[in-house]
Amino acid sequence: MQHRYGKGQRMISFVGMLALLVALLAGLSTQTTAQTGDTPTRRTIQSTTDSEFLGEVTFETGFTFEDTEVGGLSGITYDAANDRYYAVSDDPSERNPARFYTLSIDLSDGSLNDGDITFDAVTTLLDENGDPFPAGGIDPEGIALSSEGTLYISSEGDASADPIIDPFVNEFGMDGQQTRTLSVTQKFCPMPRGHRGCAITWRLKA
Repeated sequence: MQHRYGKGQRMISFVGMLALLVALLAGLSTQTTAQTGDTPTRRTIQSTTDSEFLGEVTFETGFTFEDTEVGGLSGITYDAANDRYYAVSDDPSERNPARFYTLSIDLSDGSLNDGDITFDAVTTLLDENGDPFPAGGIDPEGIALSSEGTLYISSEGDASADPIIDPFVNEFGMDGQQTRTLSVTQKFCPMPRGHRGCAITWRLKA
């Protein structure tokens, strides 16, 4: 799901983001081997062979949690070890500082219904200096949990800004602190007048 901030009484829907994720998790399978030196070792690779629609939950535009507007959830990831979800808001620090939410989701009856989603916490994203990202300094889109228990979060950047803000994929701790910056190939970084790089709305989405 992607819901942009804007005017009008739109709804925040989890159908395209949350329902798909939990359906895919239900169909995970493991496969293949990896070669380490002279000894082949089995490595788990997650893939899906099937999916099932489990339901839909919506929240009114303007819904808040701990003094932040929840709208604009654009990515979600599942923490199986702790049975919780992390969802990133695509608010570019305009309504509230850039952030991600920690969610609990009750699927014990095999479906997703009203009342099954609980917002447990909100965490502000902090730059390399430990400060919240300034307005327009980040455009969060995707989020993924690493095997080390950290989060990778992508930012689209802004090709229309002056100066241009490049996209990024950075690593963050669970406290929201940025810990590492990954290299992004130049072909994904926009240039003035659109001579190179992604179009304004076709940047890093996941």
